[in-house]
Amino acid sequence: MYSVSASKLSTLLVLPVLFLALMTLSTPVLAQSTFGSFIGTVSDVSGAVVKGASVTLVDVGTSVQKKVVTDESGAFSFLNVTAGRYRLTVEAPGFQKVEFTDLDLLARENKRVDASLKAGAATETMNVEGGAIGVVTTDASNI
Repeated sequence: MYSVSASKLSTLLVLPVLFLALMTLSTPVLAQSTFGSFIGTVSDVSGAVVKGASVTLVDVGTSVQKKVVTDESGAFSFLNVTAGRYRLTVEAPGFQKVEFTDLDLLARENKRVDASLKAGAATETMNVEGGAIGVVTTDASNI
């Protein structure tokens, strides 16, 4: 018959208990994202949503462009955007182009940029500086 000494038995019992204690007491390390997002809604001056509007986001530092089209509810989103300074342009047939400049995005920031389009020729542009817009910053992406 095989026998185990008391010291070996205590070692065999202590190691699993010690392992479980360390796992329970250790705190999880959460990854820190360096990305943010721009979300918004495009409407006309009467408040009606504008579906199919073209929204362009330009990284001022790198000139990299991303383009999306507003959905049925006039909403758009740019997700996983690197922190930096941006320019956002909204265009739709029969409306003046709207351009938001100097939009600073921080890491983990969700920035809401809503556009109100005025009827007019697409060659006319309404400029809005970043500090002049109502910006909502939140951790929730469903605002």
